[in-house]
Amino acid sequence: MAIGSKIGNQLRNINKSLIETSFQIDYNFVSNKSGEIVWSGYKDISSALKNLSYEEIYRECIKERAFNFKLIDGALLQFMYSCKRDSILKHRLAFYPNPDVERFQDNPSDFEEVHFGKELFAEIYEKKALIFPVRFDFDIDEKKYVEHDHCYSHLTLGNYKNCRIPVSKPITPFKFVRFILKSFYFNRYKEFYNEKDFVCDIRLESLLSENEAKQIYLSS
Repeated sequence: MAIGSKIGNQLRNINKSLIETSFQIDYNFVSNKSGEIVWSGYKDISSALKNLSYEEIYRECIKERAFNFKLIDGALLQFMYSCKRDSILKHRLAFYPNPDVERFQDNPSDFEEVHFGKELFAEIYEKKALIFPVRFDFDIDEKKYVEHDHCYSHLTLGNYKNCRIPVSKPITPFKFVRFILKSFYFNRYKEFYNEKDFVCDIRLESLLSENEAKQIYLSS
């Protein structure tokens, strides 16, 4: 099975699991056309997001339904892959927390608790958190690669232009969703999942150079 089909299957399995555990409140079906894997109804809005504040970016994504999954607190998950046969050519995986989290914390009565009730929201927003996007980017294009400064695979936190934390190789959907759920929804993740869930059967080789591997990096 081509790697694009495997990635598409992982996304469909994630969707099924998030529905069964009530971890999401909205979603778009996966779209896989000639190895370009996004969500149904996808359109490139990246140019419209330039120079916008984080809150404006989030609002635009909501308006254009630019997400695969919308989680229980309004956070968005995006999965975009470009694949060819047995190779991932590039990907962009993003987690956009809901910028209204702080508003809920300060004014919980202003939010409609239609789906989950006060107890669940109290657990999610027990502590105030810094709201920022998390993104894993990968591109096999050697013209874009700069040793140490622009690795093939890297993690970006927030909207810092030159924040590129090296990552050993591309990230699969199972690994990304497990990282997000376990990191940002720990208690609820532990309630519904264990170490046997989201186990990835896609094997990828490290793309770090010998020099990059001597520095701090994330192993995927």
